[in-house]
Amino acid sequence: MRSSDASASANELFHVKQYDVVVIGGGHAGTEAAAAAARRGATVLLVTQCVAQIGAMSCNPSIGGVGKGHLVREVDAFDGLMGVAADHATIHRRMLNRSKGLAVQGPRVQADRRLYRESVQAQLLDYASLTIIQDEAVELETVGGSITGVRLESGSLVRSRAVVIATGTFLGGRLFRGAERLDGGRVDERASHRLSQQLRALDLPITRLKTGTPPRLDGRTIDWARLERQPSDADMWRMSFLPNAHPPLPQLACAITRTDERGHDVIRAGLPDSPLFAGAIKGSGPRYCPSIEDKVHRFGDRDGHQVFLEPEGLDDHTVYPNGISTSLSRETQERLLATIAGLERALITTYGYAVEYDHLDPRSLDHRLALHALPGLFCAGQINGSTGYEEAAAQGLIAGLNASAHALSLESFICDRAAGYMGVMVDDLVLQGVSEPYRMLTARAEYRLALRADNAESRLTGLGIAAGAVREQRRASFERRQEMRDRARLGDRREVDPDVSSEIAEDLRYAPYLERQAAEIARMRADRDVRIPSSEALHAIPGLSTEMIERLSIARPTTLDEASRVRGVTPAALSALWLHARKSA
Repeated sequence: MRSSDASASANELFHVKQYDVVVIGGGHAGTEAAAAAARRGATVLLVTQCVAQIGAMSCNPSIGGVGKGHLVREVDAFDGLMGVAADHATIHRRMLNRSKGLAVQGPRVQADRRLYRESVQAQLLDYASLTIIQDEAVELETVGGSITGVRLESGSLVRSRAVVIATGTFLGGRLFRGAERLDGGRVDERASHRLSQQLRALDLPITRLKTGTPPRLDGRTIDWARLERQPSDADMWRMSFLPNAHPPLPQLACAITRTDERGHDVIRAGLPDSPLFAGAIKGSGPRYCPSIEDKVHRFGDRDGHQVFLEPEGLDDHTVYPNGISTSLSRETQERLLATIAGLERALITTYGYAVEYDHLDPRSLDHRLALHALPGLFCAGQINGSTGYEEAAAQGLIAGLNASAHALSLESFICDRAAGYMGVMVDDLVLQGVSEPYRMLTARAEYRLALRADNAESRLTGLGIAAGAVREQRRASFERRQEMRDRARLGDRREVDPDVSSEIAEDLRYAPYLERQAAEIARMRADRDVRIPSSEALHAIPGLSTEMIERLSIARPTTLDEASRVRGVTPAALSALWLHARKSA
């Protein structure tokens, strides 16, 4: 990997060669996309506005959770970066839903922000075909309606057959805090406006979404003795299926406190200055992670809301108060904290804010995360209407694998719903679209008994090997653990890793249900092969209403199975499509 700062001569780099794939953005989506494309054999350029911030955790210091932890394990099964970085930086681990079955348990860790970022950057150094440059991508270059490269702010033109946009909240990003208005994708980091303007000029379906972050606190000013302590799990499970190359870090406890009616009164008094309620923010926010002012407004009968105090590092006193994301004014944030047990004297190091940004209607993408209207362009992460590090990483993996496939004339990689949570997510996005930021939940997967976090390696690493997306260390580890699985299934538990033994025991426990689900998956895959007409031909099918034609034309399903998951498509419309397919066969 070669790295360059803004003062380097980009012209010298780019006038002598081109790249198979250019990735725009160095966050969770962009880094996974760049690494995945490089693993598949592509020469890759990663363009970021700040090399030092590659792999930064923009919001909370956690990785994983219910549904999200499944995605981390699936990305790891494809030799991705996130699980390894999480294990390198873990300072608190907690298996969510531990009292329930493995299918809905969610591995979640708190990470030391600095160590996590350093691990991602160090892993990228292992890719000889990956170059990183500090610059801004300001314009896509096209010829004949297809991608041919990217123009940079420095004036350089980079030739490329495929481009992945993974801009996070930076595309047209605008920050809000009370009456304050700032351009930016994160605090103190500028937004990407020229690329946003070009995408809008291309008449792509772009709208706005928003997310937010809480104030950061100086942990030395928190009264920890008054708070409920939440220790780290005693068992040292890992996020990655690879053995941890580093000794475990010291584990820190988190703590829990709550808001109360005094704080809710402060919030209500501050609502006139809230950009969310004053109408300054037009984009929808995440349903499952609303701001504290939104919680108080929507759930007025609640006498309090939990706040989880999460340390951000071993040598960093900063604490993340998860649960009070806000765009309220600085003064209101200070008054709110003064009402929360243990935080009465807490000092704010960075005030919370909301960020509104551009996103593309994901129904304009196919299951490769490729844009229909512009061959060679792939999108991953928040530009597709999702929220969260884990969702971004999984999309980055898929976009990177397929961008390299496009550039190198390789077979595309499509993950269906029965194979993994990342297949569920992509299918949901490209067929149903979003009205708010999409978050992965176990309830979204109809085959979740088979799609456990613990068996992601068994399910997916073989597919990664077949796609040429897994390096030798991962392949060797997988083959060794597959031998363990074979022995465990025969009852021989000697020299079998504990997590492998647990996985096989769970397989045996749910064998009848898994067999039934396998039959359902077989039927689903049979329906997947029933082709339906393109948008232009739908008008000729008897029984399809104008509304159904419109919904199908926007989502562009290619099979009966995909059409069945388009929001609002009725059973009657599916019957009409099925009868047409039978007559046309």
